[in-house]
Amino acid sequence: MLPSPAASLDIQRVEQALSTVLPQAYITFMQMHGAVRTPSLLSLIVDGRHEQWDVMALSELAEVSEGTKSYWSA
Repeated sequence: MLPSPAASLDIQRVEQALSTVLPQAYITFMQMHGAVRTPSLLSLIVDGRHEQWDVMALSELAEVSEGTKSYWSA
């Protein structure tokens, strides 16, 4: 299943729920691509001995809001 781009309203809901403003680069990425999973990226970086950050997943916006609130309450 291909990821679906995030709607502006969904982004606004997350910002309101977290009382924050998300970075514009993140908003643009989510509006263009939505949540993505790249589980093999870490292996490609490690096997190639590249000095790059590994981002294996960008979560759905609902998960971002729920996860952040859970983290804050811990």
